[in-house]
Amino acid sequence: MNGARRKPTTVRELLRVSAAWLAEQGIESADLEAQLLLAEALGCRRIDLFMDHDRPLAPEERDRFRALARRRGQAREPLAYILGRREFFGFEFRVGPAVLVPRPESEHLVEAALEELDRRSLRRERFDGELPHSADEAHPEGESGEGSESGARPRPEAAARADAPSPTEIDAAGGKAGAAAAPSPVRVADVGAGSGCIGIALARLRPEAQVLACDRSAAALAVARENAAALGVAERVRLVHGDLLSFVAAGTLDLVLSNPPYVGEDEVELLSPEVRAHEPREALFDRPGLPLTQRLVEQAHEALAPGGLLAVETGQGSAERVAAFFASAGFAKVRTLRDLAGIERVVLGRRSP
Repeated sequence: MNGARRKPTTVRELLRVSAAWLAEQGIESADLEAQLLLAEALGCRRIDLFMDHDRPLAPEERDRFRALARRRGQAREPLAYILGRREFFGFEFRVGPAVLVPRPESEHLVEAALEELDRRSLRRERFDGELPHSADEAHPEGESGEGSESGARPRPEAAARADAPSPTEIDAAGGKAGAAAAPSPVRVADVGAGSGCIGIALARLRPEAQVLACDRSAAALAVARENAAALGVAERVRLVHGDLLSFVAAGTLDLVLSNPPYVGEDEVELLSPEVRAHEPREALFDRPGLPLTQRLVEQAHEALAPGGLLAVETGQGSAERVAAFFASAGFAKVRTLRDLAGIERVVLGRRSP
């Protein structure tokens, strides 16, 4: 921001000047972002800016704002990293450079999961007489999960292979797991969890969801742990530092969700400066042919119980290839979901009974 110009002294003036400057730097939603950055600098709500438009700003307040604006306009740091938070599926998640910024496209994974849990609840209600507990007993608030004939399912962490090296398990609450498993839980894996937004949002929305969130990045899991605790689901989210689903025993999951790296190295110049310069490369890029996604699909087929569902987010133009991975691995009923732009964004398949 040009220091030679007359320095704006009020909220109104600073918003006008800074929005124009951000627009010159190539920021698309310059007005909105100027407001969010100023609210952050002042420690107030965005609406408060409009209620006190003509309030004079102290020099230290202007300095704090300029520092944030330069990070956004000159360094092109993602707004979510500057603010330290991003909304996803109606919940606020803490984010930082260790994790991808949650995106609306990934909300389709949560929607697919909710549809699957609804399907399982309906099936449970239809065959309630054959189950050891009624839906009301299992879920006093009215939501019921999928039960097995022998009763409650094991927690996701019980899926670790007995004959494989134990991965580093990180309790979301920062201590040892001691909470009893909820009645008739649905065992969900969020693979490549990052901030945990997918699995944690599902856990917040559905109490029967017992989530295993795994990632290769310990720094990302630290962010996910904070989010699980902040959103009150730490007792139902287990965090595992491991590679995909290599540590999960066969047939022990009901639902696998993943937003794996799917950007090709040859596509780097197509990315925005924010993504290209600031978001973690290991969470973005896969090699030609998407071998990581293929390995995920193969491992998920082994880890899922019969009838279990896999949902994988993918990039524009890649859905056909990923669907072929599903078919080759043995998945049935393979289909795709389109995002709001009409792009085939999620590939789904069911493990045959």
